[in-house]
Amino acid sequence: MFSENVKGIQLSNSGLDSENGDELNLSLITSDNDFMLYKYISGDYDEIIRGIYGTADVFDFSNYIFEGRFFNSGDYKNKTHTAVIGSNMLSKTIKENEKCYFGYSQELFEVIGIFKQTDSNLDNCVYLNLTCMLEKNSLSGLYYVDASNEDTVSCVLSAVQDIIPQNSDYYFVDYESINEYGLDSMDNTLYIFAVLAALIHLILTTIFFITRSEYTISVQKLCGMTKKSMFIKYGRYSLILICVSFITIALGVNLFTKFLNDFFSMEQLVCGHFVILGLVLFTIGFLITVLTVFLSQKVNISSTLKGR
Repeated sequence: MFSENVKGIQLSNSGLDSENGDELNLSLITSDNDFMLYKYISGDYDEIIRGIYGTADVFDFSNYIFEGRFFNSGDYKNKTHTAVIGSNMLSKTIKENEKCYFGYSQELFEVIGIFKQTDSNLDNCVYLNLTCMLEKNSLSGLYYVDASNEDTVSCVLSAVQDIIPQNSDYYFVDYESINEYGLDSMDNTLYIFAVLAALIHLILTTIFFITRSEYTISVQKLCGMTKKSMFIKYGRYSLILICVSFITIALGVNLFTKFLNDFFSMEQLVCGHFVILGLVLFTIGFLITVLTVFLSQKVNISSTLKGR
């Protein structure tokens, strides 16, 4: 999707807005060589949306078109509501008057070209005319510049700085590719924190459960309950909770998809996702059961029964 020369620039001022008079006049960006400019919109592995502008078809995207055409200078100059999409994105288009449209930000972009099946990220991409997008959408965001050599990219980035509104903040960034789960570094960090928080919560809950159940556990041990019996007993409880959790998650995602389909997409999930979910829940349940039995063995029968 990008060459090794790609570099990015982040416009971080959320107050930038074309409706307030701010603008990025892309035609003012000059360079001795042709280049492509992209605005990052979304990077999920099953839907890659970018705004696009170029002085030429630098990387021969036209060679991958099997129906229609790629953007030309007239599209950029006239700021047309046009899009070029991957073959897998046809199911997400709207058909009116024998034309296909892709909806974004409450606007319809006419699909003027469709990429052939390549079994790559190109199948899931959506390119929107960037000059059109910048007229009605916020100018802030992440932009990538790509060209056939590094010098051209550096030259274009310098030119971009010159056309950025004075009230904006910006900084340069390196390109980060999405991983197989469709998460960038920030999303990965949030995901890891969420997992750690959940695990810590489960551990604290388990410790609290054992502490509050010391008397019951002491009686059970006094009556001859072995470590194996405890593992089976608490393992059964964990298995029930795992099943309830699995069903709750599946129903929850299905429900949220109906009302928050920008964040949840049940139809994109396959059997493998649910298998992974089940394995993760089973692993957590197993570890919590082991922890429960381990803490149970630490309970002092004599002290507990004496009320100490």
